[in-house]
Amino acid sequence: MRVDFVIVTALEEERDAVLSKLPHIQKLPPSEDDVRVYFHAELPVVYADGTKFSYSIVVVCLPGMGRVEAVNTTKDAITRWKPRYVLLVGIAAGFEENAANLGDVLVSEQIVDYELQKIVDVSKWAALVGWVLGRPKPTEEYRFSVHRSDVRLMNAAQNFLGDGWNDLIAVARPTNGKPKRLPLGPMATGDKVVQRQTLVKALLDRWPKLIGLEMEAGGAASACFQSPSRPGFFMIRGVSDLADEKKGTAGVKKWRKYASDVAASYAIALLSSGPIPIDGVTSEFRIQTDRSLSGAKIAIPGLSGSIPRAEVKDVEDQLQLGRPVALTGEPGTGKSGIGYMLAVAARSEGKEVLLLDARRVEHLRDEADLRRFLSAEGPVSSEIRRIGRMGGCRLIIDQLDSAITLPSASVLIELALDCRDLEGVEVVVISRKREGREATLISPLTAKAFVELESRELGEAESSRLLTDLKIPSPTDLLIKLGQNLLNLELIAKIKLENDAFDFSAVEEEVDLWEKYIDVLRESDSDGEDLIGVVVELAGQALKSDDGRFKLSVPLNRPLIRLQSWGIIVCEFGLIYAFSHEKLQDYFYAWEATQRMAMPADILRELNQHRSTTVLAWMKRIYSRHSPELLQRFLKEAWDV
Repeated sequence: MRVDFVIVTALEEERDAVLSKLPHIQKLPPSEDDVRVYFHAELPVVYADGTKFSYSIVVVCLPGMGRVEAVNTTKDAITRWKPRYVLLVGIAAGFEENAANLGDVLVSEQIVDYELQKIVDVSKWAALVGWVLGRPKPTEEYRFSVHRSDVRLMNAAQNFLGDGWNDLIAVARPTNGKPKRLPLGPMATGDKVVQRQTLVKALLDRWPKLIGLEMEAGGAASACFQSPSRPGFFMIRGVSDLADEKKGTAGVKKWRKYASDVAASYAIALLSSGPIPIDGVTSEFRIQTDRSLSGAKIAIPGLSGSIPRAEVKDVEDQLQLGRPVALTGEPGTGKSGIGYMLAVAARSEGKEVLLLDARRVEHLRDEADLRRFLSAEGPVSSEIRRIGRMGGCRLIIDQLDSAITLPSASVLIELALDCRDLEGVEVVVISRKREGREATLISPLTAKAFVELESRELGEAESSRLLTDLKIPSPTDLLIKLGQNLLNLELIAKIKLENDAFDFSAVEEEVDLWEKYIDVLRESDSDGEDLIGVVVELAGQALKSDDGRFKLSVPLNRPLIRLQSWGIIVCEFGLIYAFSHEKLQDYFYAWEATQRMAMPADILRELNQHRSTTVLAWMKRIYSRHSPELLQRFLKEAWDV
């Protein structure tokens, strides 16, 4: 994942101040390739026109002060995260001569590195003259190295109006007053902890507009300017001392924590104002992935945590070897949950993720449509290549089988094939493989070196253990078999949650389980019949839509709230909803169709052929269970159709 900002701090108190201003901080796991410890956060941003976005931010703290530690740490962070910008945030000495006071904010327009010096001897006569005239003995010649701060962020700081950033300050000010941000100016940097006015005067003689002095910017800025990706560099400091003999006194030391908090407050407030433009493609990748993740269900009611899946490691092992993967399996085996885990794992490793649910892009006719959908100016595979080279990208295409008869399936397959050999890019395609057509669907992938792995049902022992955890005593062999399918296990758990005394021994086959689920859903509410009517209506809307979604209106009525609380429908974004699992919408529609004794021709008039396949399969099973006569009519008409 290429982040927008890496924020570098030199001290732990500076790091803690920054982290305290960021939402939902996540400490990232260690990496074999990097000794640094990183924290990650997504910072919400509202642009001037009301557009909402979020910046991806990584925070890293140096193991020690000074330019050497700064250049090493910043270089490592740039290599791993490929940031657009590097910010150095913390405390510094301010120069009273240029109006700095304790607790003020310093923003550098350029960095003046004074550390490279030529040390010279002087004659006794020159020393005597210097002493008589009251001038310091000239024992060094400064060879300044100057780095400019990023122009975009400088302009943003100069036009960051008002003092609303003060509201973020959480540390009490040692004395009365309010902090101010000084006009942008140059800041000196070197490896010296300065408590001597003679050095300050020597620097001001040569750079009269210096506003402050610190120790890390020379290293951090140098790492940015010498990096191939050339991230912009910027520095924000809070004044903790005035580089004089009072620096080590108790009265001045108490400003350190406040100055750290002031610098962090100004920095995060500035970033929240939206100083850099949106990377449209990366933004769209994150939006689409977040939408897909929000709809994924990886937890079973009544069980703590998600169920570990060995398939995740199987896929990761293949990706580690540079091989693309086609993950196939029966409905309800948790394929989408595995996709969820693979996406989250990739993000935790710093990779950008594009998780595309094929049900949400069924409108795509060609690659040009895909470009428009993802806000890409050029081929989507080219954007994925760019992102892969910057920091790694994992492309996951889920529910491919849902588009089996549509042009969008070819678009997604071509995208997977175009990306399979790209540097830094990993590709996973997830699909059912129950019918011959579904096997044919993924054959172009397996013919091009995609490794086919199977998403398996749970083992009997694991299913039995989980049913026991759900407090179902002595589960029958049939129930254990049904529980091996994760969707069935979820239905069992929901029935148990709603009716603790339910007798599962009465369940004789899968259709029984699903019908008991409808009964419990109906009995869970005083208006149960209305609830069933609403869910059936929504199933019809979903099956007749282009992408399986439907729009609800606010406020949500009681049945809709109940269906959402049951996890039957989930919010995609805004007022756009979908069924949590395709199999649910298919079953509810099929169940209602059998209630009205519908036949295949009826369903084919109501739904397109692709959407009708699984509905007809459910109807056949329901008729087989309850009405041999209707089953015969159904099969005869299905054969004729």
